[in-house]
Amino acid sequence: MRQAIAKDPIDVVVIDVSLPGGEDGYSLAVHAADCGLGVVLVTGHHDHFERLEKSGHNYLLKPFPMKSLLEAVDRALQKVKADCVVSAPR
Repeated sequence: MRQAIAKDPIDVVVIDVSLPGGEDGYSLAVHAADCGLGVVLVTGHHDHFERLEKSGHNYLLKPFPMKSLLEAVDRALQKVKADCVVSAPR
């Protein structure tokens, strides 16, 4: 994700807080927010609720309906005042 943020025009990231490897979703969320991106954290572990609340990011507990994801992405974009524009391929 760090490489994608560095080279691709990204407005918002959806990150699971439980990731394989050494880095968790919370540290990636901090990095993404520091880069000016909107952040939505997701998890199926409801025991993460308190940390999600304290993170200051939009979040969803799995499972969730698509409408909830779209609303969370919209809130994240509004938070960073980003404007997604879909352009036609050249």
